Amino acid sequence: MNRLTKSAAGVILAMCAFSFSSCDEDSDVIGLNASTKYGYVKVTIEGEDPEGEDFEVTKNFKFASSGTPTGSSSVFTYDDDGFYRYFEVDRYITPFDDGDDSAVNFELQMDGEEEPTLDYGYFNFETAIITEGNKYFSLFENFNINEEDLTSYKYSPDTGKLSVKFTKELSANETNLGQALTITVDVNVKVFENIGGGIDL
Repeated sequence: MNRLTKSAAGVILAMCAFSFSSCDEDSDVIGLNASTKYGYVKVTIEGEDPEGEDFEVTKNFKFASSGTPTGSSSVFTYDDDGFYRYFEVDRYITPFDDGDDSAVNFELQMDGEEEPTLDYGYFNFETAIITEGNKYFSLFENFNINEEDLTSYKYSPDTGKLSVKFTKELSANETNLGQALTITVDVNVKVFENIGGGIDL
């Protein structure tokens, strides 16, 4: 192998090493950026698994539906004898399946324009947690969001950016898992308002 061939091979190996080392969960993926550009819903779950072992895991649901923003990234504003905004957001853990087996759904209604207050909130998610020893368990939890759960709320009509954080403490009797859970949710998404061509339900 001559010197030129060795140099070319070295460059190729270095580029491959850089490519593999730079790949992580939050890296941009070519061809999939469009489904992640409207933000994410991060869910941190703390508690005990079905075997009684402590766990804490954060799941980043960052893939939006390939369909219209209706339901997946929408806001409806009502201003007639009262003012409120109703948000609905769906996100998925992977871009390959829009099924509900690893997804979140977030609904929020805020009343009042100057100092909005929570009128209605609902959250549900489903995902799998992998544990040691080649085991896993499934989580499917849903609950109402109350005023005391909400730690922050920001929305800009100009940019469509919605930022919401809340924490929910669920007793063992309130979870489908049958174990007490603390669920912290960080919503950071862009939402759109329908101006015609259909009705948001």
